Amino acid sequence: GVDRERAKQRDEGLTRGAEGVGTAHRGGVQVRLGEGCAVVLNDPAVTAIATGVAIDLLGPDAVQPLNEPNMGAEDFCFYLDHAPGCYARLGAGSGLSDTPSPAHSSTFDWDERVIAVGARYFEGVARKTLASLS
Repeated sequence: GVDRERAKQRDEGLTRGAEGVGTAHRGGVQVRLGEGCAVVLNDPAVTAIATGVAIDLLGPDAVQPLNEPNMGAEDFCFYLDHAPGCYARLGAGSGLSDTPSPAHSSTFDWDERVIAVGARYFEGVARKTLASLS
């Protein structure tokens, strides 16, 4: 797709840049770039179930679809090689700070009450998925 082509062009640019630095310093350069992860393509039926459960549990204002590509799914695509699914984010910030820290920061202040919400969410997704199969 388009993102793979952009990544390929970026990789070619990185290689040219590294080779240019090597030439300028009379040195050799070897660039090895891996393929990386595939994109995450959420299954429409599973996404509809997961979204419905989130709306039922939290209300429509709490559900924010991600309509633009982002890098937040990491290696979730490998799960989707084995079963249909969708990547969902469960917000866990306490909301108490005027300047919230990023999720993977040592200063992130997360709200432990979200654990129970997440458990109810995943239970609901599992139940609705099983019900849709019968």
